[in-house]
Amino acid sequence: MHGLPGATNKEYFELYNRSDTDIDLVNDYGLRVQFVNSSNKITNKSITWLNTIIPAKGYFLFASSAYKDIGDSDAVFSYGITSNSGIIILMNNWDHIDKVGWGTGADSAVEGEAAPSFSTGECLMRLPGGIAGSAEDTDNNYNDFFI
Repeated sequence: MHGLPGATNKEYFELYNRSDTDIDLVNDYGLRVQFVNSSNKITNKSITWLNTIIPAKGYFLFASSAYKDIGDSDAVFSYGITSNSGIIILMNNWDHIDKVGWGTGADSAVEGEAAPSFSTGECLMRLPGGIAGSAEDTDNNYNDFFI
């Protein structure tokens, strides 16, 4: 998750597919995104799908509607990451695929302990990050994410 310095509405987050098979996020999973604020209020985010396939060992980029400079977005959402404290990724049947909560208050999005809080201009990444594929998932946000 990332927000640009001085631009709280220019945000993005990515999903990583650690499998050896392409995944159609919409047709196979009916993917849904929720944001959770620091009072633990959950909001369903409206997504505009520009692409639905996340390639094997590849990334899928969700960018805020205000972030026109991002380039190769796969999906667009209305901004709000930095004003919230968690993201939940769900399937169509409302089972959660993954979730991350940071800071305090977003208990519905936390797996284990909350990840470190981050500010506009900082990036919260899943370990190991970079070319290693961001695939760490111990179901404890504090252990799985870094700034």
